[in-house]
Amino acid sequence: MEVAALLAHIGSKVTCDNKVSVYESVTTRGLCNYKEKNTSFHYCDEHYKDIYSCAPGVSHYGRGALLIYWNYNYGEATKDLNVDLLNHPEYIENNATLAFLVPIWRWMTPIKENQPSAHDVFIGNWKPTENDNLAKRVSGFGTTMNVLYGNLVCGKGNNETSMNNIIDYYLRYLDRIGVNPNKAGPHELLSCADQVPFNIPPVAKSP
Repeated sequence: MEVAALLAHIGSKVTCDNKVSVYESVTTRGLCNYKEKNTSFHYCDEHYKDIYSCAPGVSHYGRGALLIYWNYNYGEATKDLNVDLLNHPEYIENNATLAFLVPIWRWMTPIKENQPSAHDVFIGNWKPTENDNLAKRVSGFGTTMNVLYGNLVCGKGNNETSMNNIIDYYLRYLDRIGVNPNKAGPHELLSCADQVPFNIPPVAKSP
C-alpha cells in the first residue's frame, strides 16, 4: 500500500500525458516530466546562503519524479544522498536512478521542522498532537498530501481538483498492484479536504 501511495504522488505529477484518464495514465502511459515546466525561477533562499549557497548560473527549480525545490532542499539531499545536487541539480534530470532516489528521500525524510515525514504519516509511526487533532490531521494517505504540499492542496474542501486527482491515482495503483482499494479506508483517511495545512496554525478551542 505504501508503494501505491508513493506512486500516486509520482504519477499524478510526472505522467507523460495529463490529458488522459487516470486509468489510462496508470496502465498505458510512462513517467517523463522529471522537471518543472517553468524553469525561469531560481528558488534561491538567501536565508540559507551561508549553509547552502546558490552558485552562479545554478537554478534549484523542481526536479525529480517527486519534485524538490529550493537550495536548502537540494542541500539537505546532497548531505543525505552524498551526491552534489546543490551545485549540480541537473544530475537529477540526467540520471534515472537519481530521479527516483530523490523522491524516495523526500518521502522518507522530514523536510520542515516539527513536521513528520510522509512515510511516518502513512504507516502510523507519527502520533498526532493535540494541535494536530484540532487541525483534523490523522495518520493515513490524506496527511501525506499535507506533508508534501501543504496549503497548495489541503484545507480547500472536497472539490479540490489536485487532491482528488492524487486520491484517484492511489486507488488505481492499489488496484494495479493487486490490493483491494477498499482497504485504503474511509474518505477521511484518503482526503485532506478539512485538514489545516501544517504551515497554518490551528484555531484554538474556545475556553
